[in-house]
Amino acid sequence: MNHYEPDQLSNISVEALDETRSKIRYRVMSETLYYCPGADAERTDGELRLSFVRCPINKKCSVTHAAERDASGENTIVVDNGGGPIVIVSEHGRRQIHP
Repeated sequence: MNHYEPDQLSNISVEALDETRSKIRYRVMSETLYYCPGADAERTDGELRLSFVRCPINKKCSVTHAAERDASGENTIVVDNGGGPIVIVSEHGRRQIHP
């Protein structure tokens, strides 16, 4: 499965909903043949690692955290961060987005 690189995501914001849950808003680069259905999450070494899925438009890709897309093109997912760091990971890089 393909994933977006951390630098292919923009306008990332993290809002704490409570002590363990966070709302993540983001935008993916515009593409005509792919979309982002959400992210897969894995907790490793005390941090939540998110991989944002890059899915062909003619397929349905399953994710652990489905995104909701608003009219402006921004996506939102809600994650249980366990109070630890949140990191975007891909095959070629990583980017910590919280704290």
